[in-house]
Amino acid sequence: MVGMADRQIGNQYEREGLRAEAAELGADTVHYWAGGARAGDQRALLLIQGFGASAQWQWVLQVDSFSESRRVIMPDLLWFGESTSTEADYSLGHQVRAMVALLDRLGEGRVDVVGISYGGLVAYELASAHPDRVGRLVIVDSPGRAYTHDDYRALCDRFAVDHFADVLLPEDTEGMRTLLDVGVEMEVYAPAFLLRQARRELFTDHADEKRAMVDALLRDLEELRAKPDPRARDTLLIWGRDDPIFPLELGQRLKQRLGPGARLEIIDHARHTPNFEWPNRFDALVLQFLDMPCSCDRPAS
Repeated sequence: MVGMADRQIGNQYEREGLRAEAAELGADTVHYWAGGARAGDQRALLLIQGFGASAQWQWVLQVDSFSESRRVIMPDLLWFGESTSTEADYSLGHQVRAMVALLDRLGEGRVDVVGISYGGLVAYELASAHPDRVGRLVIVDSPGRAYTHDDYRALCDRFAVDHFADVLLPEDTEGMRTLLDVGVEMEVYAPAFLLRQARRELFTDHADEKRAMVDALLRDLEELRAKPDPRARDTLLIWGRDDPIFPLELGQRLKQRLGPGARLEIIDHARHTPNFEWPNRFDALVLQFLDMPCSCDRPAS
């Protein structure tokens, strides 16, 4: 059933004008979907997935509305979906380099970027390290450089684990139910056989590399916090009010760090994936923000 759903999503994307490709970028192989209608001089839209199965599953409820007026680029992050690397570098910096290399291969200069959860961290670092490549930035339930080791310890305490990868990489059906509960506030019924199949097909590949990604993030946390932040005036933060992974207080703290130019939108009755729970509200917020004038389009004074 999971394989059938995967094919159905792929067929949906093809009907919406997207095509699946794989780019060989040195040590990295990045699988991505790209397509849609670029209206006028609109920048392409880079969608960066979270710590889930693949970009294909992450953005299934967004592609239709986003691709109506924009060229959409939807890569699998390294070691997710069909993307991989022969380089044993599990840092955010490596993910950023892969995104830049993909944009270069596709001939894209400056793009607008939406990143959720771990993908929001990648998007944040991309905008900081390569401000010339990012126009408007949307961060979804992702704390950027406002996150601390104390926050991580509190997260592990909330879930009664020593390492949060134990939650992100479920080992059984109960772990899958926990992951569903983290993502959405509404009750989702899924039989045990379906959860076992979903875990086997979507969460077991590259498990060691994914755990190493969490370790690398924790190792680099203080170094990342010392780096400059992206332009706040071109940043939208979207948060599920009841997010148990990155509580709303982190979104408020990040907005304060970025300054008064950053905007925080809170989606009620949502947890860690508001794009799944309230897609119409989410899409409207993103598209309205992307259509606003961007400071990156103003001539330098």
